[in-house]
Amino acid sequence: MQEISLKRNQLLYSLINKYSGVILRSPMYTVVVDPTLEEIDESKLANVDLILITHEHEHHLDENAVSRIIKSYKKPKETFSEESKIIEVITQTEQADDEKKETTKERETESAEEGPLVVCNMASAVLVKHIVPRGNLKILRPGDEFNHEMITIKAFESNHPSATSPLTYLIVFENGVKIYHASDSMPNEDMKKIGVNEKPDIAFVPIGLDPGINYKVGVEITLRVMPKLVIPYHGTEFKRFENEMKKKRPDIRIDIKKIGEVGIYE
Repeated sequence: MQEISLKRNQLLYSLINKYSGVILRSPMYTVVVDPTLEEIDESKLANVDLILITHEHEHHLDENAVSRIIKSYKKPKETFSEESKIIEVITQTEQADDEKKETTKERETESAEEGPLVVCNMASAVLVKHIVPRGNLKILRPGDEFNHEMITIKAFESNHPSATSPLTYLIVFENGVKIYHASDSMPNEDMKKIGVNEKPDIAFVPIGLDPGINYKVGVEITLRVMPKLVIPYHGTEFKRFENEMKKKRPDIRIDIKKIGEVGIYE
């Protein structure tokens, strides 16, 4: 996975567990969402730039996995391209009249060089704060937007009543590819807004394993978000999901992946 060379407009994706664990890699960044280590080779999670956690439930927040990913980070400072450095300088110059923003941006850049940033909801932050350096922990609430270098994370509400302040995420990579990660949320009104305003390229949607969630829920989320490509996860009814989607929106591509299989979007 780490050795695959990507073109500028491509994005690599792979499922890392049977729940909502996903690894995403663009030419410049590697992002992992809800990581656990029991179902995938740990080496595939080396040199991660951002760890996103949707909520505090054990199949989504594995403190041991977060700790080991942080400790395995060995990416040199020179990894980021000269283009990225130039854009960073320009951005800081444009924001010179706002000292607070500039100071925050410098701190985030420094943290990224030292290890992955951990982005999560408040309940998850309470559980990981002892293993994540303070400068590398970013707490988001629905409606928040977080920029790190050339990547943007937008937090939205998750309709998951048994969790505390759960999130879904829209991830915008440096090449413009937009990913919507629905965690194990049921449909909500935010998803309609995401479909209209954000127009994601890829959506990861749950189709089971939680009370109230089945393949029909995955279909409903997809119809609200309207991605170009949908990848079902967090369930087992993959064929039923695929058949229903082909009836309702045959124009939306579907990619059913096994754990560890790699897909490339372009």
